Amino acid sequence: MNSKSAMEIVNIHLSKIDVVKFDGTNNFGMRRCEVMDALMASNLKDALILEEKPDETFSKDWDKMNKATCGVIISYLTQNIKYHVMTETSAKKIWEILKRKYLTNNIKNHLHLKRRLHRFQLKRGISIGEHMNNYMKLLADLANVCGDRGGGQGVGTFEFSS
Repeated sequence: MNSKSAMEIVNIHLSKIDVVKFDGTNNFGMRRCEVMDALMASNLKDALILEEKPDETFSKDWDKMNKATCGVIISYLTQNIKYHVMTETSAKKIWEILKRKYLTNNIKNHLHLKRRLHRFQLKRGISIGEHMNNYMKLLADLANVCGDRGGGQGVGTFEFSS
């Protein structure tokens, strides 16, 4: 990677992205997807995924990528949530802190979501589209809580055919 491409990556990040910021109460799983999409679009995902700088990348370029990635992640947070990560300088560490704090993988949360899934019903006055969105959100939340340990166990999907 040459220094020109790193500058292009940083400049892509500077474009304005309108999103609902994560405030600790809304769905972190959805915000996580939006952040990952923004990082992919800006070619910044490597700074989040890789443990350390790739050999072919200059330190200066890696530092710029890391700072830009931190900026993207932090731009999706409200001020109150930023306090939890404001001293971190590594995008990977910021991401891990947020995942650990808000993408809880505990049995209580898992059982609560399973109970909601088993009791899920079509409600009067709600369109089928809205009902399906609620169902898909519940499945995504359950998949996020299960993570790799559940292997998708207990999270069912339906296939619709005509």
